[in-house]
Amino acid sequence: MFEVLKADLRRNGGNTKGKILAVAFRTAQALQRAGRRNILLRIAKLPGVALYKILVDYVHGTYLPPSTRVGPGFVIFHGSGLVISEHAVIGENVTVRHGVTIGARSDVGDDCPVIGNGVDIGLGAIIIGPIHVGDDAVIGAGAVVVKDVPAGAVVVGNPARIIRLREAAGPAPAAIG
Repeated sequence: MFEVLKADLRRNGGNTKGKILAVAFRTAQALQRAGRRNILLRIAKLPGVALYKILVDYVHGTYLPPSTRVGPGFVIFHGSGLVISEHAVIGENVTVRHGVTIGARSDVGDDCPVIGNGVDIGLGAIIIGPIHVGDDAVIGAGAVVVKDVPAGAVVVGNPARIIRLREAAGPAPAAIG
């Protein structure tokens, strides 16, 4: 957990809100995993889970359940209005901005996107359904993505369309912001 958190903090650079959200999210994930082992830990973790819910959901306006699978190096810029389904899978070194929705097309919730490594998601983008966003893709601001996005693609619009294919950029920089 600490290596993943260090990667998140390193990539968030001077982004204080992103660092707070990263620490809260990774701590909540650790509490959730610990609570699976026995009933006493399940009871003991309740205050931490409640604090996470208050801090992240209500204060920051970000819906990011601790059960969401998110790789190291996760960056959240501005956080407000962010909604990520617990069934979504997010790769390493992914950057999201405020107003982003990553989720299902139905109430069932298990038809969620898989976001590759090094993806950059612009503000207000919506990514829904059982789709895959390839490594190093860029999702433009306000894009509505309902189909697979190939690696290295830049997509914009509603519905999203590819405006450029670029070569995979490789690993994300150590720090941004």
